[in-house]
Amino acid sequence: MKISELIAKLEIIKERSGDTELTFKVKDGYDRYGYDMDFDLRVGDTTGDPTDWCGSYTNAGWTKLDFYLRNENNKYPKVTFRK
Repeated sequence: MKISELIAKLEIIKERSGDTELTFKVKDGYDRYGYDMDFDLRVGDTTGDPTDWCGSYTNAGWTKLDFYLRNENNKYPKVTFRK
């Protein structure tokens, strides 16, 4: 998905629901509600280096955004695949 496509879709949501808080969840085929994810995206909106850029990386026409499963009950999540 292009950045412009994501922005257009988010603008549609914003027009329909207002400027609401955005949260992220990850689900697999067994989860109904999913698990909370953290998204620490900072792109020049804070001061200092390198803390003013975090959560994204762009190279060779691709941009990667970093999401992390949130720790729950002092347990650290690990992404695995079921057989």
